[in-house]
Amino acid sequence: MTKRRKVIVHIGTSADGYIARPDGDLEWLTSRPAPKGFYGMDAFMKSINTKVLGRKTYEMSLRMGAKFDSKNPHIVFSRHPPPAEVPSGVQFVNDAIGPLCAVSESNLARISG
Repeated sequence: MTKRRKVIVHIGTSADGYIARPDGDLEWLTSRPAPKGFYGMDAFMKSINTKVLGRKTYEMSLRMGAKFDSKNPHIVFSRHPPPAEVPSGVQFVNDAIGPLCAVSESNLARISG
């Protein structure tokens, strides 16, 4: 039997079920002071080795200054072709997530808004 990874979902959302306002603004989330330990996110991120996100979350992450590298693989799901320049460690796909679950014994996280 193939050992499958644990898939963890991390979603940021407001009471109305969305993370962004209709114009894409995230001010309600990004203007909040970060508490000590940042809600346990550092420990959480160290517990996974692959992050899966959608194209809009990826693009917003870039605008907010996120860094991507080959040590921390990111898989971006999109129906659109990838941009001309993609950072090392970022892979664009439009396939099902199932095959990704059997790749490694470490955890995989779906980061979303």
